[in-house]
Amino acid sequence: MVYVRTRTFCCCLPVRLGVFILAILGVLIGGFLTVAGWLQVANLTQHPLSTRDEVALYVQTVMFTLLAVVSIFGFIGAASRRRSLLNFYWMMLAAHLVFSIASGIFSIYSMFNEDISSEFTEQCADDAVDDITDEFCGNGMTVVKGIIIGFFVISWLFQLYGCIIVSNYVDQLDDEKAPYPYPAIKSAVPAGAIPVTTYNSYGGTNYAFTQPHQSFDANGHRRV
Repeated sequence: MVYVRTRTFCCCLPVRLGVFILAILGVLIGGFLTVAGWLQVANLTQHPLSTRDEVALYVQTVMFTLLAVVSIFGFIGAASRRRSLLNFYWMMLAAHLVFSIASGIFSIYSMFNEDISSEFTEQCADDAVDDITDEFCGNGMTVVKGIIIGFFVISWLFQLYGCIIVSNYVDQLDDEKAPYPYPAIKSAVPAGAIPVTTYNSYGGTNYAFTQPHQSFDANGHRRV
C-alpha cells in the first residue's frame, strides 16, 4: 500500500477540512448576501440608484449568487472526493476572486471620485446631538472609506487562501490516484533455493555456540 502525505493548512489542519469549511461559509455568506442583494434590487423602484451604482449592485449580487451555488458543488466534491467537482470549484473560486478584485477596485474608485463626502457630512451634522458626534461627522467619511477598503482587502486575501487550499486538495487526490512510481524489487535468490537466515549462515555448524554442550537447562546447568 502506498501512503500519501496529507496536505494541511493553518499549520496542522487537513486541506479536506478546509474545503468543507470554505464550502459551508460560501453557502452561508453567499446565500445571505444574495438574498440581501436581490431584495435591494427589488426596491430600486422605491429607492433608485445612479446607473453606475445600479450596475455594481447587479454585478455583486450575481457574483454572490454564483458563489453560493458553486459552494454546494464544492461541498459535494469534498464529501465524495470527486476530483472533477473540486477542480470545477477551484476554477470558479479563482474566477470569482478575479471579478471580486475588479468590482472592488471599481467600487473604491467610485467612492473616492463621487462627491458624496459633503452629502454624508451634512446629513450627519444635521442629526448630531452633541459635540462628539459633530466632530465624528467631520471625519466620518474617512473612517467609512477605511473600513470599506479594509473589508475588500481582507475578503480578497481570504478568497486567495481558499483557492490555495482547494488547489492543494486537488493535488493530493492526484497523488493518491497516481501509480506507485517505483517498481517492486525482485529477489536475488534463485528459484527453488531455500532461504537461509543470517544466524544459521554465520559460521555454519562450526560455530561454537551451536554445539549441544553449549546449551543450558532451566536451572542454569550446562547440558552434557
